[in-house]
Amino acid sequence: MITADKTFLRSHYKKKRFSLTKQEVDDLSQRVFKQLDKLNIWKLKHYHIFISILKYNELDTSSIINKLKSEQKIIIVPKISNNELVHIAINDETEFGLNEYGIAAYKTVDNFAQNELDFIREIGGIEFYQNKKLGKDLSLENLMSEYDCIFLGVGLEDTNNLSFLEEKTPGVEDAVDYIATLRQTADKSTLPVGRKVVVIGGGMTAVDISVQIKLLGAEEVTIAY
Repeated sequence: MITADKTFLRSHYKKKRFSLTKQEVDDLSQRVFKQLDKLNIWKLKHYHIFISILKYNELDTSSIINKLKSEQKIIIVPKISNNELVHIAINDETEFGLNEYGIAAYKTVDNFAQNELDFIREIGGIEFYQNKKLGKDLSLENLMSEYDCIFLGVGLEDTNNLSFLEEKTPGVEDAVDYIATLRQTADKSTLPVGRKVVVIGGGMTAVDISVQIKLLGAEEVTIAY
């Protein structure tokens, strides 16, 4: 029987991870998810899971997280804050890089968004506050009294809804949501793909979803704008 301390085990399995190719890590991640999916563990409300750091060849947990999100579960993840291990609930607004999945994969290769976020964290002295709305949780007056400079990075607006359709119309998908699901699904064969697809809109997201849905097997894709 071989005994080893935690430092040895971390070093040992880190070397084993980096000996694997990206395809081998993807295949292993998919196998683990399929095994978990068969277990009777999905009726709980809270789930504790780690966010993968893909550049370290860690097991990709995005498929598990995506399943939990689709079933409105509360996801808890560990995080180091001020040299202490804390546990926080995450959602689509959390700074762990889940938002990057709404962008087509070919535009953010090598986990680009998450790597940028990791770089910002490593600088030090930068704090993140999520789910704060200007005008509700924050006011410009208070911010101006506390800080020397304020930068408003409001980003893009949400996607436009088709006003003549009900919110949940069978066969109608939001392009950004679909791309996000695609980016976080290990087994692409489980995704719904129409035989003939119409994409309404002419922006970059319309191009992204058209390319992605065609590669998934749609016979005919039409962009209408």
